[in-house]
Amino acid sequence: MTIASILKKQVDRHPGKTALCFADQVLTYADLGARVDATAARLAGLGAGQGTKIAHLAFNDPSFFELLFACSQLGAVLVPVNFRLTPDEIAFQLANSESAIAVFTGDFAETMEKVRPLAGTVVHWIESLAEGLGTGAAPVRTPVADHAPDRALVMIHTSGTTGRPKGALLSERNILATVQNQVADFPLTRDDVTLTAAPVFHAGGSLICTLPLLLIGGTVILQKHFDPTAARHHMAEDGVTCMFAAPAMWQAIIATGEGGPGAFPMLRLALSGGAAETEQSMRTFRQMFGVTLMQGYGLSECSSTSTLLRAEDAGARLGSVGKPMMTNRVRVVRDDGTDCAPGEVGEIVQGDDTVMLGYYGNPEATAEAIRDGWLHTGDLGLTDEDGFLYIKGRKKEMIISGGENIYPAEVEQVLNAHPGIVESAVVGVPDPKWGETPVAFVVRGDAALTGAQVIAHCQSRIASYKKPTRVIFIDALPRNPSGKVKKFELVVDPAEV
Repeated sequence: MTIASILKKQVDRHPGKTALCFADQVLTYADLGARVDATAARLAGLGAGQGTKIAHLAFNDPSFFELLFACSQLGAVLVPVNFRLTPDEIAFQLANSESAIAVFTGDFAETMEKVRPLAGTVVHWIESLAEGLGTGAAPVRTPVADHAPDRALVMIHTSGTTGRPKGALLSERNILATVQNQVADFPLTRDDVTLTAAPVFHAGGSLICTLPLLLIGGTVILQKHFDPTAARHHMAEDGVTCMFAAPAMWQAIIATGEGGPGAFPMLRLALSGGAAETEQSMRTFRQMFGVTLMQGYGLSECSSTSTLLRAEDAGARLGSVGKPMMTNRVRVVRDDGTDCAPGEVGEIVQGDDTVMLGYYGNPEATAEAIRDGWLHTGDLGLTDEDGFLYIKGRKKEMIISGGENIYPAEVEQVLNAHPGIVESAVVGVPDPKWGETPVAFVVRGDAALTGAQVIAHCQSRIASYKKPTRVIFIDALPRNPSGKVKKFELVVDPAEV
C-alpha cells in the first residue's frame, strides 16, 4: 500500500469533494488526482523512477503535494528544502541528497540561479506553474507502481543545531504509521477541515493533520505564508475543525484580537509542540479558542508526532507531552539501556514503525542513532507513575553543577512563566568551584526587569542549585532556519560569571 494508491481511492470515492484550497484555487479530489498523474507523467518523461531524488523549493504551495504523491507513484524520493536557507545551504542539501531534479516556484527563480553552479548532481531544473507542475504533460492516468513499504519516500533534513544537517529517510510505512496514529488518536474524520499554515517542508506542517486528511477524504486549506490575521479569518469563517501550529504561531493569532464562545464555531482540535505551555498560556488559549490546546512530542526521524497530551489530561498534567500514540513505543532509559524508574531522568528512545530508515549516505550517524532497533533521540525526559512523559532537555545540553544534574528545559519553563519574560535559553558555563553553573539568556518584555528579579523568581520555584547564577538580556535568541535555538552561539566568558 502507498499513499498514492490511497489517494486514488479517494479520487474514485469523492471526486467532487474539495481536497485542497489555496488562495483563489479550489482543487477537488478529481483535480488533485489529475495533477498528480500529470506530474508523474512529466517526471517519468525526464527519467525519474525508483530512487530518483527530487528536490522541492517553495513557500507552501500545491506543487508540494503533487510531487509527494507523484513520487509515491514512481518510487522516487521527495526532498523538501527549507525556503529560509541561503543558496549555499540549499546547494549543500541538493548535493547531500544527490537530487537529480529540482522543482521550484517563481518566488525562488533568482535563488535557484545562484544555486545552479553549486549543485552538480541536478540535471533538470523545473519551475512549477500555478496551473500545476505537470502542465503540458500528456493527460494519462499513471499507474501506481508496486513498491516495497520500506522504500524511501521523503528525505527531511534535520535542523543541524550543532553541525551540518543530515537527511532523514522516511518510508511509506513510516508515513502511513503516523497517519494511522493521528486518525485514531486525535481523532480525525473525512468531515474535518484543517488550516495548514506551518511550513510543509517540515514534518509538522506536512504530516500533522495535512496529509492524514488528504488520505481519508478531508479538506486542507493551505496558507502560502503564515499570516495570523488571515489564519484567524479562516478559522472563524471557513469551518476549520482542526489545526496544528507552533507555539509562536498560536500566540500570534491570539494577539490579533478577542475570541471567546462562538468566535471559532467549528474548531474542535488544536495541536502544538516544541515548548511546554504555562498555566497562564493554557488559560488564555482556552478563553480565546474555546478548546484546550493538545501538545505532543516528536521529531523528523520519527515521522512527526510520537506522544500526545489529550485535552482531558492537560489540566492535571501541565508540562507533560502526554503518552505514546497508538502504535508508538517510547521508553526512557539509562546509559546502559535499562528502563528508568518513574521520576528518573534518562534518554528518550523510540522503536516502532514511524522510526526512519536512517540518514542518507551516513551509515556512521545512522548506527549511532539507531541501536538494537531503538532510535536514541538525544532528548532527556522522565515519566510519572502513570506513564506521562515530561521533556527535560537535550542530553548534550545537561549541566552538571556540584555533582547535581540540571536540565535547561526545566529552568527555562520556570523563566518563561514570568510575565515579564518573552523567552529564554539556559546554558552551562565552566565554574572553578562547581564544575559548571547555569546562565540564562533572556528576552524580556518588561524593560524594567532586572537580573536579580529573574534569579529571585527562579529561587522561589526551583532548587537553589538550579537557579541561574547570571542573567544576560538579549534582543532575540539565535535560531537556525527551522526555528530551533542555536545554544552554541550563546557564549559566556567564565570570568564574568
